[in-house]
Amino acid sequence: MLGQRAVFRLDDRGQPVLLKVEKGQLPEAHADGTVKDVFVPPPEGQIAAALDGSAEKRATVLKIWNRTGKPLDYRAMALILGKDNKLNPAPAPVSCSLPPRSVHIETWRAPIVAVGLGRFKEAVTTKACQ
Repeated sequence: MLGQRAVFRLDDRGQPVLLKVEKGQLPEAHADGTVKDVFVPPPEGQIAAALDGSAEKRATVLKIWNRTGKPLDYRAMALILGKDNKLNPAPAPVSCSLPPRSVHIETWRAPIVAVGLGRFKEAVTTKACQ
């Protein structure tokens, strides 16, 4: 959800297992110098994903920490706030695979309220970030 970070691990089938939820903002989603980075990388073997956005940047930012030793592919579904103030589910484009032990940021020019992540699997061929 917007303004939150989920910390999870993947089970033997690649399904996310939620470990905790934290509140906070992402500096990348706000005007420079207005928000302090409060999130630290999760422990080894875990993954974390935070969602934030702002009117100043006119964008929604998803930041993912992959603290596993494997490159990962995943899918994302977004709940987008429409002009009619209704939430509309839509696939969220993902620009690349998550390299092992990395931090990756996706930015979308849409008012996204929540993102669901799933279909995690080890990347066979790593899709380079654009």
